Amino acid sequence: MSVIAAGFVGTGGNVVRSGGGPVHVDKEATGKYHIIFDQALASVPVVVATSDGGPKGSFARITETTVNGFKIEGRDYAAHGLADIGFSFMVAKLA
Repeated sequence: MSVIAAGFVGTGGNVVRSGGGPVHVDKEATGKYHIIFDQALASVPVVVATSDGGPKGSFARITETTVNGFKIEGRDYAAHGLADIGFSFMVAKLA
């Protein structure tokens, strides 16, 4: 397995830091983030994401993964709904 890209996205959808292949983020709505690879991959990668913890134990949920990117939903335990969160991610390809 090799890491293609990794980074941290802030609550506003800004890429705070990243490494590997370039990505950009489209914040579609409250708690909805679309991370787009600048160049499509040859196959669908493995994506791991985790919330920065945010207020009241929020979490990151991966809802879609394609060769062009992936989508994250920020969820809030206390409010039981979508929430703007910061999150870390790692994208890897299997050998």
